[in-house]
Amino acid sequence: MSLFFATPSFLRGALVGAVCLTGYLMLSGGQDGLDMAETTTLQPAPIQVAQRDLRFEDRPDGAVAVFEAGTGEPLQVLSSSTDSFIRIVVRGLVRERASHRISDQEPFRLARWSNGAVTLEDLATGRQITLDAFGHTNAGAFARFLPARMGATP
Repeated sequence: MSLFFATPSFLRGALVGAVCLTGYLMLSGGQDGLDMAETTTLQPAPIQVAQRDLRFEDRPDGAVAVFEAGTGEPLQVLSSSTDSFIRIVVRGLVRERASHRISDQEPFRLARWSNGAVTLEDLATGRQITLDAFGHTNAGAFARFLPARMGATP
């Protein structure tokens, strides 16, 4: 019986079978890749539709004052009992600045994008937070400081 498996015809048949199986697997895998490429569409990069540079200042009573960075115009004072999401995010970014010995006078850029996302970027460190990741209500807490579109006032 061991002589049968050692015969040239058996070895040739096994080799042909292995080559056919390998070829089939390569072709079927390649076809799946082609099918995927045909159905994949590229989404355009989001475009910034509104932005505002802000500066935040802690008050002795625990409140946070929000200013227009370019003009220094006060926009709102957030009491210590409200808007905790804004205060937590900004204090986290300010803490990161302090660890790098960066001034807290540098502005933050709040932006709305064409895909609806709202981001807060620390212009001093380059760190950007997508606020929608924390829910629409939390993103909306920041978005109220944005104009409806570029060039408009909120």
